[in-house]
Amino acid sequence: ENDAPSEEKDHPHHRGVWLSHGDVNGYDFWAGMVGKKDAVIRTDKVETEKTDTTATITASLTWLGDGKELLREKRHQTFSRPNPKTLVIDIHSTLSAVADKVTFGDTKEGTFAIRTDRTLRVKGKEAKSTLTNSNGETNLDAWGKRAKWAAYSGPDELGKPVVVAIIDSPKSF
Repeated sequence: ENDAPSEEKDHPHHRGVWLSHGDVNGYDFWAGMVGKKDAVIRTDKVETEKTDTTATITASLTWLGDGKELLREKRHQTFSRPNPKTLVIDIHSTLSAVADKVTFGDTKEGTFAIRTDRTLRVKGKEAKSTLTNSNGETNLDAWGKRAKWAAYSGPDELGKPVVVAIIDSPKSF
C-alpha cells in the first residue's frame, strides 16, 4: 500500500515471522509461488491455549506441491513476557515427510525468518541497525550464515533501542 511512502516494497511475500523454504522438491514455499509450480502451506487445524503467563497457538499444516502432499507440520508458537520490555516468541516445529522422497534444496531462502522494521536493517535508506551472530560475524558478513543465534540491535522508528534476536534451540539439530 502507499500509506507508508518510505517503506520498501521489495519483498511482499515477507511476513512478520515465518517458517518455510525456498526449494522443497523444486517448490518455492518461501515466496509462496503460485503459478508454474504451486507451493502452498495449508492450515488443517488450529488450537489455542492461554494461561496467566503465556498464549500458545498450535497449528497442523500440510505443505502441498501442485496439490500433492509433501510434508506435514505441527507448529507450536508460544508467546510470553518475562518482563514488561521483553516479548518471547518460542516456535517449535516438527516436519514429517509424506512423499516418498523430500529434498530441501540448497537455497538462501529458508528456513526461518523475521522481517524487521526498516530501521532494524543493515541495508537500505533508513537502516540504522547492526546484525551480529554467534560466529562473531557482523552485518552483511553475518547475513544468511548458519549460527546458534543472530541479533539485530539498533533504534526502532521512534529512536528507542531495540534488540531482535533469533536463538536456535539447543535441542535442534
